[in-house]
Amino acid sequence: MTVAVVSFVLVVELVSGKWRTIIGILNILPVAATYVLSSGIAYYIRDWRTLQLTISLPWFLYCVPESPRWLLARGKLQQLYTIVERAARMNDITLPANYQKYLEAVAPVINKKSPSSIEDAVNERNLKTTEAVLKNNPLTVVFGKTYWRTTCLTLISWLSLIIIYFGLTLHLSNFGGDIYMNTVGSNIYIKIFTPHVIYDLYVSVLIKAIAGTIEAVSVCLSIFVVLKFGIKRNLVTYMLIPGVCCLATNLIPKGEEYLIYVIALAMIAKCIIGASNAIIPIFTAMQYPTIVRNFGVGIGNLGAGIALILVPYMWLLEHIEPLLPMTIMGICGLVGSVALIMMKDIEQ
Repeated sequence: MTVAVVSFVLVVELVSGKWRTIIGILNILPVAATYVLSSGIAYYIRDWRTLQLTISLPWFLYCVPESPRWLLARGKLQQLYTIVERAARMNDITLPANYQKYLEAVAPVINKKSPSSIEDAVNERNLKTTEAVLKNNPLTVVFGKTYWRTTCLTLISWLSLIIIYFGLTLHLSNFGGDIYMNTVGSNIYIKIFTPHVIYDLYVSVLIKAIAGTIEAVSVCLSIFVVLKFGIKRNLVTYMLIPGVCCLATNLIPKGEEYLIYVIALAMIAKCIIGASNAIIPIFTAMQYPTIVRNFGVGIGNLGAGIALILVPYMWLLEHIEPLLPMTIMGICGLVGSVALIMMKDIEQ
């Protein structure tokens, strides 16, 4: 989880403009691709130790430059110049002769008594944040008077989203029906410990590959939707619709003949909340300045971790009322939507 957070923040800070949105969403694409690859690899490599080693080896080739924005915020200009010049050479771009002076002008200077130029005044808020981080723990910044509201809303929105996402992903089979058919839309791993092990394993690999392919396509399509209508508007919509779908299951009459409608609503909610799962990291990252962005996104993942702890216990409530977990997820969708509405619009 730590690697996922840091790598996401890093790739986002290497670009700017609309490319932040594109790269931030595409950062989730390897997850979907991994569904397909891991299924194929696991089919041929049955020993879990060998499998773990095989999928871990590519990390030795992981090589990404340090974030230029972080280096600038920390005042490490020499390292910044090296990265900027290397990027310019790779992209066949000629840098301005005075680019170093410009970077020096916008770099924060700790203990500066008063702004001496327009650039200093423009970045005054980020400068104060940088000074606070360098002098104190970054947690005191994200929970400080400037960002405490954003941080609390981030916790609520991530908590609500992950409760719905994994509540449906890991437990859609609880509704009954054919687990194989349910899995096609929910990425549930099929149990292969049956008398027909080879057949079930083959079906498991095939369905996980199909599910991964569908999710990869949906992630790519979400880029065009976000660029067209904006991040916040889409996030609120993608949180609200699953919540309404989960609550709507209470309106369906009980009985085996109506079970298909419950599963259909759950499928719709799962597909749409999956888009939110791809978009919310970039939305969260843009709520915080560079110097505390890792901690901001980490706070969101803290909420996600709490949600993962709560999901199994939430589904135990179905013994009290079969659709009570769906009702809870529906309420989470509404609460998460309100929390996202109250957060600042990063595009304004």
